Amino acid sequence: MEEMMNQNQNQNQNQNPHPLEGPGPGGSSSSIGLEYWVQWQVLVCALILILPSVVAVRILIRELHRHPPLITSTSSCDLWLPCWTNLHPLWLLFFRAFAFASMSFILYRVVIVLGGPFAFYFYTQWTFALVTLYFALATVVSARGCWRYSKNSFLGDKGESNEFLKKGSKASGSKSTPSSATGTTKGTTKFQSRYTQQEATEWKADFLEHLLQAIYQTCAGASMLADVVFWCLLLPFLLGDKFQLTLLIGSIHSVNAIFLMLDSALNSQPFSWYGLAYFVLWSISYVVFQWILHACGFTWWPYPFLELSTPSAPLWYLALGLVHLPCYGIYVLLVKAKGSIFSGIFPYAFASTVLEENLEGHLKRCPLLKHIQSLSLQPFYQKGINAGTSEEEENTVSLNNPSSGPLGSNSITSEMKRNAVYSMTSTQLSKLISKIQSVHASICKDIQDSFKIPEACGVWINREVDGKLPYQEKHVLQQASILGNLEEFGVLKNTDGHMSRGDFPSDGPTVDDACVPAVVEFGAGRGYLTQMLADCYGIKKVFLVERKSYKLKADRSLRQKDSLILERLRIDIEDLNLNAVESLQGIPYLATGKHLCGPATDMTLRCCLAKKCTQCNVAGHRAGCNLRGLAIATCCHHLCQWKHYINKRYLSNLGITRQDFHAITWFTSWAVDADHSSGLPGSVDVASDLQIIGMEEGGKVGLAVEDVLREIKAVERAVLGFMCKDVIDMGRLMWIKEHGLEAHLVKYVPYSISPENHLLIAKG
Repeated sequence: MEEMMNQNQNQNQNQNPHPLEGPGPGGSSSSIGLEYWVQWQVLVCALILILPSVVAVRILIRELHRHPPLITSTSSCDLWLPCWTNLHPLWLLFFRAFAFASMSFILYRVVIVLGGPFAFYFYTQWTFALVTLYFALATVVSARGCWRYSKNSFLGDKGESNEFLKKGSKASGSKSTPSSATGTTKGTTKFQSRYTQQEATEWKADFLEHLLQAIYQTCAGASMLADVVFWCLLLPFLLGDKFQLTLLIGSIHSVNAIFLMLDSALNSQPFSWYGLAYFVLWSISYVVFQWILHACGFTWWPYPFLELSTPSAPLWYLALGLVHLPCYGIYVLLVKAKGSIFSGIFPYAFASTVLEENLEGHLKRCPLLKHIQSLSLQPFYQKGINAGTSEEEENTVSLNNPSSGPLGSNSITSEMKRNAVYSMTSTQLSKLISKIQSVHASICKDIQDSFKIPEACGVWINREVDGKLPYQEKHVLQQASILGNLEEFGVLKNTDGHMSRGDFPSDGPTVDDACVPAVVEFGAGRGYLTQMLADCYGIKKVFLVERKSYKLKADRSLRQKDSLILERLRIDIEDLNLNAVESLQGIPYLATGKHLCGPATDMTLRCCLAKKCTQCNVAGHRAGCNLRGLAIATCCHHLCQWKHYINKRYLSNLGITRQDFHAITWFTSWAVDADHSSGLPGSVDVASDLQIIGMEEGGKVGLAVEDVLREIKAVERAVLGFMCKDVIDMGRLMWIKEHGLEAHLVKYVPYSISPENHLLIAKG
């Protein structure tokens, strides 16, 4: 920048070499005299500044009335949630902190080189400092958002309404549309994971976050302007013997735009044309700042095109004003291209934020909506068929007699559960824990450890499989133990490493292909449990049920097996009518699922068993009667919902109400919070060590629940969490038995491998 200053000084020979000094011997006093400011070109330039300022202010006032208090009513989450659904917010926080640290260092070096405050004589440093400020505020907002994320866990797998795409599908002419992947706010619409919970959209941005978005839009245009003017206008005329492009000069004219574009590629912030008003006012503020300095006696212009004494000054000012449009427009196009290109290439990994005024156009090309509309035409799609029936709700409400309140609704967030627990008295908490302990002692006596590694899985255990397949020992051990328990239970039989056709009774059609056993993996993800099944037991037909789209799936490897037929059903378990899957009708099948989160386990059980044998007398339509085995590894019990739970009547008969159930599900998170590296003793053995039930005797009756819970030891919290998980899964086990299957609940891996170690296993 010193070289640039010297170049400009040579072009203004009659002015002093340092801008902080008055006119020199050869200077022109007219530079700071009244006659300088009454030249016709000064008045024209002033008009060029005033008109855009008025227009910009009017635009902001209009937006203020449309979307108070400052700009669009953006959800707070849009400012710290990445636009990539599988990217944790911490990664965006780390990037912003790194960008802030890097830009702060560069700005510090610039200030040192240019001698302190004089560094901010240039528009480039103004903009660079503003972008640095943006990353500072963004780091604070991201840190606060990550704290909310960790405390509330509102990005779980279940619990978001679907009203928006209902409207979208209706506008598009669709009669029946599955639950959508959206969250909505006034002014913006965020396309997210289907089960994002409602507080993600209920948190409106505060003043700091509104300020952050205003600075973001200002930085976008200002960075493009500063960098484009330098690289395309100034640099070609400055290169020579008296100017050398250094690393510092190059960095300050490029790093700001690079970091800002990377942030835009990661964040979910909406970007609109009216943000141009902030950009225009920012640039005009810099020009007014220069005019004030020169009115106070400064004689040197940092940029020659700002000089007012030349007849061409109005043309320069007009050109600089007009160039704001393409500079800001370039950034708008980049953000729009991000949404259009990434949502097309990665429709299920990318969550785009759409302004309300652009919503109609987005819906016409939204790949997610197209998939949902296409899915609604499939015969096996039946909205909410496995969610839980109204008859169940009516029967259990009368038994529970739930009080009115937030926990009486169908979708309960983790924060609501936590608040309900903390609103209890210590006596109520003591009674609840006593009830949990009593119920656990009465029904959870037969949960056995059953860590089985079958010989058939030796190729995986010994890493003799295709090296291209991902291998993680803890997942391989879990998958092998699931199959080992199926083999131990008599569902799978190993004959030279393969399942024989006779392992499943065939009372269906006599066509050979129809008798081949099949596997339906629910919540299949990438499908590596089925991959192991196919490698070790010779499964002939595979159905993978998964609502999301994944990379690095096992499908490619499975399709290379000549004797295997693979079908992937991209649908939510809640909406899957398994009886209507044509290629599965009349075929005996094994249902599996590894780590079916929260209510996904209940929905899977309904999908397989709720209408079991209701159509057994209808020839050729026996899918509901052909379940021959089941193995479901449960997990994420804290996400369970009373509406979806499979055996509400059983828990009600044990005295567990709807409110008790929500507290129990919240307690289950304590089980996975503990340190399991050395393993925990079985919860049945240490239940007597849970001392918090004696609060009355210990003088804790007057303490707040928050204080009582804080005093509980970590191991006691883990024990209570495991007891609650046992109770929830035992209710599921009883429901399976009621439907005529022989079933067991076992711990299929040690705690040290996974604290989520419950396996429901059954055969018909």
